Amino acid sequence: MRDKLRAVSDPIERQQFFDFLNDRGARQTLLCHARVALQRELNPTILGELYVASATTAVTNIDPRSENNDQFTTSAGRSLVTSIRLPRRCLWKLSAVYPFRIRFGDLVDAIVAESPQFRGATNTPRSATELVWALYLRDAVELYPRQIDFPHTPSDRPVARRLARLLAGRTDKLPNLLQKAVRLDATSRRVLPLLDGTRGRNELVNEFVRLFDAGELPGGLQCRLFRLINANRNCRGFWTKHSPAWPRRRC
Repeated sequence: MRDKLRAVSDPIERQQFFDFLNDRGARQTLLCHARVALQRELNPTILGELYVASATTAVTNIDPRSENNDQFTTSAGRSLVTSIRLPRRCLWKLSAVYPFRIRFGDLVDAIVAESPQFRGATNTPRSATELVWALYLRDAVELYPRQIDFPHTPSDRPVARRLARLLAGRTDKLPNLLQKAVRLDATSRRVLPLLDGTRGRNELVNEFVRLFDAGELPGGLQCRLFRLINANRNCRGFWTKHSPAWPRRRC
């Protein structure tokens, strides 16, 4: 099948066959500016300009210094088993920071800096290029033109995207920045609209108290608020008014 598709000279016709094989109901198209020179053939030399990410997870405990076989699972459910240090170090490094992305050159530099056996080896960049390209073709890594733009840890006054805050009041299924659908439970749908950057920890607790008084909190969020207030001495005055009505047994 692959050879037959390669024999189709017209790229539009060849892509249409891909649509049929993938059971797409509509044409999948990438629109480019007229000044962009199209490069239709995949080429590993483009890696130097890209960021790399991997959603693989380690099935076994990873020790990058050992020679043991380590098993990884891709986001598509495929299994990868290897005892070779370079792919193990690469996948371990990428999965540790996912969903953040690492510029390909920085990835190679980090592997060399953390692995004495790769220092001074002139073929490490070329080997890493071939490795990442092979992993990309097997859906084990993702390639992007830019870094993802959300913080690694929440700030003192967390902010959710405006669209997410809007949609949370209308549906339980929201798109995230990875272009994947995320299903929210009732608790998350109540919390998300409050994350507009104007509220800190105490302000959020006060808002939850107001919702509790109005009987608008889901049971799961009541329990989470119970644990938060129990751990925050600044909010202990809450018990003076609400402790008789609080559903402690459910938590």
